[in-house]
Amino acid sequence: GICLKKMQDLKNALCGTLNIGLTHSFGSLLTGTVREFIKAYPEVKLNIHYGTAMELIEMLHGKKSDFILPLAAYEKMESEVLFSTRMCAIMRKEHPLAGRRSITPEELERQSIVLPGSGLQARRTLERFIDIDTSRLNVKVEINEPNIILGLLRSTDMVSILSSLAVSYMPSLTAVPIEGFNREMPCCVHYLKDAYHKQAALKFIAMLRDSAIVERIRTEI
Repeated sequence: GICLKKMQDLKNALCGTLNIGLTHSFGSLLTGTVREFIKAYPEVKLNIHYGTAMELIEMLHGKKSDFILPLAAYEKMESEVLFSTRMCAIMRKEHPLAGRRSITPEELERQSIVLPGSGLQARRTLERFIDIDTSRLNVKVEINEPNIILGLLRSTDMVSILSSLAVSYMPSLTAVPIEGFNREMPCCVHYLKDAYHKQAALKFIAMLRDSAIVERIRTEI
């Protein structure tokens, strides 16, 4: 039961394995925290798994992850908001529209678009909250691999619609707000409700919460 797990965890607080699930958007944010954590707690093995938000939720409910980091808030889970983000038009800084304060949906329709593929959190958010008819977009590429999307944006004048989080670790890219869409989206760490949280998990989250890059994102939103 939970009491036995708690006793075992306290006995082996600096040992064992910490299982973390995250979407690609969170990946580069963890680098500094991972480096700091393994230095502070060398006996804890980190097992980090990438997946879509739905895959991560299944892993959490299946107790294959101790906590997950998707770009969304979900009910029926214990959540802590780390920071907020918003969906923007993402493009390289050399793009003709990069210096704009905002871009309209109509202007987006005239751009060559890299569309996040089905299953990605960005695509679900785009379809649910942004008043843009994706069938009217000039979609050149649709792909569900975020790293390839970012690579295309860095090397072409194509545009995508992603979380502003993308530019936090891609200095060659910029985020231009989309007019009519100012909704802030909480970025959370999720645990199972009524489940015991490993000491190692709490320490890792504390390090992430206090990391320089997360602090910078909070001040930019």
